[in-house]
Amino acid sequence: MGATWTIFLGAILAFLATGTVEWLKNNTKKLDRIRQYKLYARLQLASILKVLDKLKHSYENGGTYAQLIRDIKLLEKASEPLNGVRSNTTILPEQDTQEKLIDLIADLNLYVSDISSLVSAHGTPEDSTEGDQKLLSKNIELVELRRRIEELIKALS
Repeated sequence: MGATWTIFLGAILAFLATGTVEWLKNNTKKLDRIRQYKLYARLQLASILKVLDKLKHSYENGGTYAQLIRDIKLLEKASEPLNGVRSNTTILPEQDTQEKLIDLIADLNLYVSDISSLVSAHGTPEDSTEGDQKLLSKNIELVELRRRIEELIKALS
């Protein structure tokens, strides 16, 4: 009877050890996916910060119309990969961070479309004082977007 119990206990220990190893392996994979996602999102947001800085510099220093258009197109290209980030926010374990990221991406896309339509509707900034006022309000929105991006980068760290 002692040998039977030994075999039985050995089988139970083997089962528990296998289950524990599988759980650790799956948990490690999940944590790696979360880390990779956060890194990718941070890098994308950091690249958008750089483009926003260029755009702000163009606003503040009275950049040429061509510079403004170039910076807006650069912002459009930089914000495209964020739509892929947006579709995978469920990877993040924190609901609050998911919501902030989705809201930020939506606001950034809205900002890009607004500023693109504003510049194309008013021609060169020198042509329209109304366009200048709207560009100034968009510059204020840019500063707010920049602050939110910095906060989100910290939250993803």
